[in-house]
Amino acid sequence: MTTMLDETIPVTTIRVHASDKPWMTAYIKREIRARQKASTTGNTTQDRHLTDKIITLIKRAKGEYYASKIKRKRKQDPAKWHRSISQLVGSEGANSNDNEISNSPTDAAEILQNVFTKPWLNLHETIIPSLE
Repeated sequence: MTTMLDETIPVTTIRVHASDKPWMTAYIKREIRARQKASTTGNTTQDRHLTDKIITLIKRAKGEYYASKIKRKRKQDPAKWHRSISQLVGSEGANSNDNEISNSPTDAAEILQNVFTKPWLNLHETIIPSLE
């Protein structure tokens, strides 16, 4: 028994595997299959062309995925977003005074520099011996 919706919009099958990256689309998978087919048949020109195309598609898809993920997380829960950024850069705590947001661009730049250099503050200075 088919409905009007099934006739106007046909059902498509999408293969999803547990190991697929979140940015992997059906189009990219189709291009990968085409590249594999070109590789097995010995068509090196098409294989190289599709390899370059797939690399570009994956880079673009990754960028769009992470940009949308960051945008969504930042809008939904700014505190959680700030905590995750602080953890990534090695800040002690999400609520430390070093991480306060300032209206002045100079102060903001200084705060960012402190946050990003904080993980390396306790490292010992490496002295490179002279080769003479």
